[in-house]
Amino acid sequence: MPRAARGHTVRDMNALRRLLLSAALLAAWPAARAAEIVEPSTGVRFASPVTSGGESFECLGAGVRKIFIFKVYAVAFCMPPGEAEAVERSYAHSAYPGLIGPALAEKLAGDQGFFDALANSPGDKLVLMHMVRDVSRKQLADAFHDSLSKILPPPKVAVLVAAIPSDARDGQTAVLRSHQGALSIDIGGRVQTLRDPETAQEIWRVWLGPDSVSPTLKRSIAERAVQPTAAL
Repeated sequence: MPRAARGHTVRDMNALRRLLLSAALLAAWPAARAAEIVEPSTGVRFASPVTSGGESFECLGAGVRKIFIFKVYAVAFCMPPGEAEAVERSYAHSAYPGLIGPALAEKLAGDQGFFDALANSPGDKLVLMHMVRDVSRKQLADAFHDSLSKILPPPKVAVLVAAIPSDARDGQTAVLRSHQGALSIDIGGRVQTLRDPETAQEIWRVWLGPDSVSPTLKRSIAERAVQPTAAL
């Protein structure tokens, strides 16, 4: 074989090896975070990012709230994009250096410290509760009272429960958002705002605490946390 032809063959083989290596690396890399999160048991879809109060939030995961066997609402927990990524990466790299993918997700899912880090981060936070059945104001109040009684002093629980603005109907999305020490509760466009930094900081433990009303949300957050962002 002429020398020039042998040279072309070697270059072609090297190019093929690089192509196969690139394909293998891409196959091994976790899929980028989807722009939409689907809560599988209800089929409810949450867009991410989502805008609330003129601010952009990244939804970190979605789960379902059940009472006995009955599904009440699908829930998504959201934070400002840069802050969410910083907390997730910082915690994972510190607690589980070198661990990636499903193995890391499994560790995070069982690590309450990870969820405490998200709940304790200083920025704004957002919870979206998409109702899959009608829930009366009293039912919402009773459910929040039971959950918050483990988190806040009784007088603050009473104030928050009294601030629930209305019933929530099947298909509606109730929005809870913290901003600069205040918590707003929006149900069907009726909004109540509590200006209490402790309540605005601690309420997220209803979903992220050790007694979470939605363990599937915590699992979803852990699984999504190990996926690279679309920008990566």
